[in-house]
Parts: sequence; structure tokens; C-alpha cells
Amino acid sequence: MTEQQQPTPQDETTTTEVNNNNNISKEEMREVHHLKVDTRFAMIRVEPKVGEGSDANFPRNLHNAAELFLRVNMVEAADRLQQCTSSMLDIYATNPDGSTGVSIGRACVCWNCGHVGLPQQHYEKEDTPEEQEPTDTATGKSTNKTPNKKSSKSKKAKKKKDEYGVCRKCKEDDQTNWVRVVRQLEVNSGSTPSDLPWIEKTPLTPEQQAKKDAADKAAKRKEIEANVAAELAKRLAASTTVSSSAEEKENSGEC
Repeated sequence: MTEQQQPTPQDETTTTEVNNNNNISKEEMREVHHLKVDTRFAMIRVEPKVGEGSDANFPRNLHNAAELFLRVNMVEAADRLQQCTSSMLDIYATNPDGSTGVSIGRACVCWNCGHVGLPQQHYEKEDTPEEQEPTDTATGKSTNKTPNKKSSKSKKAKKKKDEYGVCRKCKEDDQTNWVRVVRQLEVNSGSTPSDLPWIEKTPLTPEQQAKKDAADKAAKRKEIEANVAAELAKRLAASTTVSSSAEEKENSGEC
């Protein structure tokens, strides 16, 4: 997150200008979402890039980040940050074994969409293999007299991936920062705070997602068909009752 893109912080008691779309001030919008921001978010630190650490406006933790999104009226991003972070904290609350249906690693926060979680490269099975240069079997040295441009580009791309987390939600690869989950210790425990890995439910593979979507679609279709059948049976029963009642009245009149 660059210095130029940092919004100027405003005092919480200052009245802000009114949003023309919904006639709600940014300050009022912050109040509406205030209770959603868990104070434990402050234990998740945002790691500044080179040159960002000295910026007074830089959000130091995810609590600051959520406030920042609300301050600039990025409510959807604030909600997404809240959902992602709360989900991570909820998983830790169940004492997970770290292997069943979850993934752990280093997470990043995206300033474009508000997503917080393991980056895209975490779930990539393997990087595209670099093109091998021809080598001398005796010396092991390269016999290629021209530089391998593809290999150079691949190394640069990998270096950027190592430096920046790629947002798995919107694929943003520049406006992101790594985050650290700091273990919360008891007051006066005398222990040094340590980091915890980010933990989240492992997302489905495209094949698994396709199967899930197909199963959900089939279940929905079955539910609709059952509802239609029930409604038809209900109408048929009502029609039969009316017909029987009319017939009884007609027979009664003949007598």
C-alpha cells in the first residue's frame, strides 16, 4: 500500500461529508459497522513494505485496516476483511489439528477488495517449470551462448510472488501486504509473543467445485419438483372436496 494511496485519517468526532448515493455520512456508516470489528483483529499485524513503515497513516493491524476501509467508504471491503478474519479466529477456537480440511501458511491483506487469507501462490501446485538450458555432460556447464530470456522472466515473476502476496479473491498482486498473527498472551505472563500461522478452510478445487455446484443444482431441482408436486396434490384435494360438496348438495336438493 503506497503512501500516496493512504487516506488522511479523520478524528472520530468530526462530521464527515454526506454520501450522495444513500444520504448516509461516512461517520454514520462507520458507527453502523463498528460492532463488527473484533478487537482481537489488533493482534494481527500488517507488515509494511519498504518505505511504508515510517508512514503515520499506515494501518498497523487488521483493526486499523477495517477502520481504514470504513473511513474511505469501502464498506464491502471492510465486511470481507471482517468475515475472513473472524473465520480464521473461529477455526482456532475449535483447537484444529492443522491437517483436516484446513490450510495453514502466511497470509496477506488486499487493499483492493479487503480479502485476507493465504495468497493465490499458496494453492498453486507447482510453478511453471523453467526451460532447461543445454549443458555439457562432462563439465555440467551451459552450452547455450544466448541468455535464456524465458528463464529470466520466470525468475523475476517468482521473485515478485515471494515479495508480494497475490490476492486469491481479485488476483491483485501489488496492493497487498503480508500479515502476522501474533499469539495473544496473558498479562504479566513473562512470555515473548510468538506468531501463529494463518489458518483457513481449504478451498475446493475446480473439479470439486463443479461437482458441488452440480449436486446443489440437482438438490435444488429435486426440492422444486417436490414443492410443485405437493402444490398440485393440494389443489387436486381441494378440487375433489369442492366437487364432492357440490354433489352432496345436489343430491340433497333432489330428495
